[in-house]
Formats: sequence, structure tokens, C-alpha cells
Amino acid sequence: MPLGASAQSIDDLERMTPEDRREYLESMSKEERAAKREEWRAQARDRWDSMSDEERAEAKTRHQERKEQKRADRKARWESMSDEDREAAKQRMQDRRKKVRETSSSDSG
Repeated sequence: MPLGASAQSIDDLERMTPEDRREYLESMSKEERAAKREEWRAQARDRWDSMSDEERAEAKTRHQERKEQKRADRKARWESMSDEDREAAKQRMQDRRKKVRETSSSDSG
């Protein structure tokens, strides 16, 4: 999805790369993110409610398989990194967590 585009549906959001999704969500205000999140949750609930029991079982299996694959991919990527790259990745994660904490504390105060 091109930069500046919006995810009108949960399917649009799922088709984005993690980087594009992060950039898209960070471009929104807290209120816009909350509204979109509720909209997407409603779409997901509607999709789930319209499924048969068999479709739900298949969806659960696919979800678990994707989850396991992502975990394996992350582990392989981490293990292939140099020590310097791991330290840099750790720092980026810490910085991201700090930014989230700062944002949530400033929004509540």
C-alpha cells in the first residue's frame, strides 16, 4: 500500500508490511487510532460471526500456524545477527517501549 494511503478495512491493514502498518498507525492521533481500532474490531467480529464452525476451526489453525511461523522467523533472524546488530536491535526495542510509555503517560495526565 503506498505511503499516505489509508487502511479502510481490516484486510487492508493485514496486507501492509509491519513497517508500513507501524508508520500508518503512528501517523494518526491517539483518537484516530482508537476509532480505527474499534472499526477494525467490529469488522473482525462481523467476519467471525458470519463463519461456520468449520471455517472458524480452519481460521484458528491458520492463525496458529502464522503465529508459529512468525516466531520461528524472528528466532532465525535474531540468531543470524551479529552481536553488534543484536545490541542495536535491543536498543531500538527499548527506545520504542520508552516512547510508548511516554506517550501513554502524557495522554493520561
